[in-house]
Amino acid sequence: MVFDWLFTKRMRNDIHDRAAAPSGSAFVVSDDQAAEDFDKIAERRQAKRAALLARTMKRKEEIKKKVDQIEQRNAEKRLAELAKREMAEQRKLEKQLQRQKILDDYKLRKMEKLEKELCFTRGSNRRSHSLPPFIRTKSQVSFGSVCQSYLSTSW
Repeated sequence: MVFDWLFTKRMRNDIHDRAAAPSGSAFVVSDDQAAEDFDKIAERRQAKRAALLARTMKRKEEIKKKVDQIEQRNAEKRLAELAKREMAEQRKLEKQLQRQKILDDYKLRKMEKLEKELCFTRGSNRRSHSLPPFIRTKSQVSFGSVCQSYLSTSW
């Protein structure tokens, strides 16, 4: 029983001493080597943090350069596509003008041919001055108006 009493008293004192002592002051490091190690660790952490920041900034710059290159390439592609469209439009316009010129030349040749035929027909109908004037029949008059209307139509 004496043992129990002593044990409980010691336990009470230990608990009382622990409660009375501040929590941070129970362990004090006075080793200079440990302090230097902590400083080295802090320096390494700071160096790692700086290296990470430098890598991050470098990566951001590379991404920015890459985006600029892609945008420039896309702009060049758009300009090339625009030039290609303009060239196609120009060729189309030139082709249309060439077709129109061919059509106009064809119409002109046809009109000249009809005029020659008409002049040839008129020339064969001419009589000498000694004969009285020739009177045209209705069919000849209507044929002349048909020729004139044919010549005046635009193709």
